[in-house]
Amino acid sequence: MVLALMREATGAEPVMWGDNIVGFGNYYRVYDSGREGNWFVTGFSPRKQNLSSPLYFKISLDHHRSEYDLPAM
Repeated sequence: MVLALMREATGAEPVMWGDNIVGFGNYYRVYDSGREGNWFVTGFSPRKQNLSSPLYFKISLDHHRSEYDLPAM
């Protein structure tokens, strides 16, 4: 059920990221440390032992940068 909802909401097909995360979409990021890589935009971890599954979302804080004195991305 979550898979169908996420597929419909994102318009993206699910992709396994490692052994435990189903991700939708992806983006490329370079951190201040120089570390870089791709990651999913949104996803979830389906685990039988849990009744609820964590949901992961990439959010933009651009409109809060000055309010929280955040560095530019």
